[in-house]
Amino acid sequence: MQLQDATGIDVRALIAFQPGMRHAREKLQWASTRVTTVPEDIAYSLFGTFGVQLPILYGENKQRALREPLQEIVAQSGDIAALDWVGQPSCFNSCLPAEISSCVAPSCALPSLSEDEIQTVVSSLQNIVAVGLASKLYDQLDNMSSPRFANCRLHLPCITFRVTEVMRNSGPPLEAYFTYRVKADGLRDLLVTTKETLIQFTPARPPLQNFLLVRPWDRRLLELPDFADLPDSGDDRPSEDDFWSVRDSVRRVSRRFSWRTGAG
Repeated sequence: MQLQDATGIDVRALIAFQPGMRHAREKLQWASTRVTTVPEDIAYSLFGTFGVQLPILYGENKQRALREPLQEIVAQSGDIAALDWVGQPSCFNSCLPAEISSCVAPSCALPSLSEDEIQTVVSSLQNIVAVGLASKLYDQLDNMSSPRFANCRLHLPCITFRVTEVMRNSGPPLEAYFTYRVKADGLRDLLVTTKETLIQFTPARPPLQNFLLVRPWDRRLLELPDFADLPDSGDDRPSEDDFWSVRDSVRRVSRRFSWRTGAG
């Protein structure tokens, strides 16, 4: 209990603790309240927590010292939740915080679903698409590369959707915000509210340039029951509509992962 009071870490987590990349964002939250005599030691203490080996160079800029382990944590864990922080960005990379204290708030958590809810959603696929197509989609997502840093830029595996229509809702704007109806291949119709003035277009009046909706892929969303347990629909000739129906069903089991960071 004394160690729990001193660190603010739950005693059960302390008892079960093992160095490694599991629960990366939670461990960063633990470190966020750390106070050390030498500023660089806050960054260097992450080495033992995550089981990484990097050069220790006392006297270097504390932001530089923090940059190296954070980049390694994202690359090795593949967990983009480590980028979920609020505060000032590092002068070396705006994807990373300048201070470990920016990780003090708990990370956004995936919603908890019961086994029955998961089974209901996944079982709904059996009347939509052949098992082979669902398995192929799962494998494609599972084989996407992990997040990594290269040349001071963050590289994230992303899913892109081509925007086919953008139209502003009629009526006066709400406090300088505009609401647009957006259609994109593979997505249901979206409502986007923004201060920006978006280019409006339709399939009949296409724009000069292409527009895409891009989001990073959260690998934790693949923690689903095995598609191979589902009965085959008997039709091995999937259509494009089948493909997106599978994707929408997978999304209902998961959630839209939200994170806040600057441009890399």
